Amino acid sequence: MEASSTYGTQTPVKAFSKAPRLSEMDPLERPSFDEVKEVLAGQTLVIPNLRPIFQHWPRDVNPALSRLQKAVFDGIENCWPDADFDTLSFMAHLVLWAWYIEGYTDNLVADEAAAHGFRSEAKKSRQLLLDELFTYLEGTELEAKMRSRGQMPSYDRYLSMRTSANGSGFFLVVSAAADRDVLAKCPRWLELKKTAATINFLVNDLLSAKREFKTGEYLNSVILRAYDLDSVDAGVAECIARIKGLVQEFDHQAKAILDDTSQVGNVRSSAAGAIETMRSFNVGSLEWRQVCSSPKQAS
Repeated sequence: MEASSTYGTQTPVKAFSKAPRLSEMDPLERPSFDEVKEVLAGQTLVIPNLRPIFQHWPRDVNPALSRLQKAVFDGIENCWPDADFDTLSFMAHLVLWAWYIEGYTDNLVADEAAAHGFRSEAKKSRQLLLDELFTYLEGTELEAKMRSRGQMPSYDRYLSMRTSANGSGFFLVVSAAADRDVLAKCPRWLELKKTAATINFLVNDLLSAKREFKTGEYLNSVILRAYDLDSVDAGVAECIARIKGLVQEFDHQAKAILDDTSQVGNVRSSAAGAIETMRSFNVGSLEWRQVCSSPKQAS
């Protein structure tokens, strides 16, 4: 099987904002999951430590975590004593959001114009969140259809679907929602968010590749490229190269945003905060996934 010319490069992955319609998916001549299993059978999948790629990004633990746990969870357990875990978790997040809105507007009680401005911006942020949520739901629907077909999509189609179905875009928008100046005055921020989201799902694909290979869940970028390149090692190496390239691209995009806002102090400060939040989100996601996945995985 001929190897792709992109192997080993650090060309950034193209990020998509919308999942493709099922009618736009690849024709049926793409390999079946059984064919993928047959080609890759017997190969060893080893995942190296990804932390060095992100060593220049922040890796901190929020010092308010224990206080937050006590303030929220010690209270809601009495409000919904019969709720199951998923319901209780949802209510905890809803309580946090309500507390944030209440606390912020209480601080603006003497400034009616500022309070009105905050509520107006909150409505705009809510629409952004809803857009991300609907994109995520559409992506998960397409992912389910891809799985039911039992055939591998092309790499570009997979990336398009995964960018939507990953769901990290929703959390990245939430993270920056407080920095309203960024959303209003930094149009490059959306491109930065796409890059951050793509990094997020590629890291997830890499760390979950062994488990998904063992369970026959071959809808994974590492496994897809391993099949195309006829080598598990090549699929892993290409994914790592892409992640490295995207981290570099993120840093380049972030610098451009900060340069654009250098003459407006408050906007630049908000932009810098949103950028560091996106970096921390990805590093934190990596650390969380490392708990579920060994740095070295072999099949």
